[in-house]
Amino acid sequence: MMNGIKYYLYSYIPDNQLGEIKLDIFDYGIIEEKTKINPEKVIENFEKEVTSNTRYKTMKFLAANDKWFLNDIDWKESKSIETLEK
Repeated sequence: MMNGIKYYLYSYIPDNQLGEIKLDIFDYGIIEEKTKINPEKVIENFEKEVTSNTRYKTMKFLAANDKWFLNDIDWKESKSIETLEK
């Protein structure tokens, strides 16, 4: 069992500049570099990249009434999950 909350930090600042401004007193671990998305390129490649096999995965959950739900539809239908572990 894992203690605490698992998190990731992302930055649009290039790695070589990020090292200069990052605070040394905090232990963030690795900060992943994100690239900015060009909307025009996304629209051009949409047909090739989004197919009937495309899937979406999220690590977000809804907590309500001492239970965990995968989304608000499951919450409205009272379909809770037993645990957050895989």
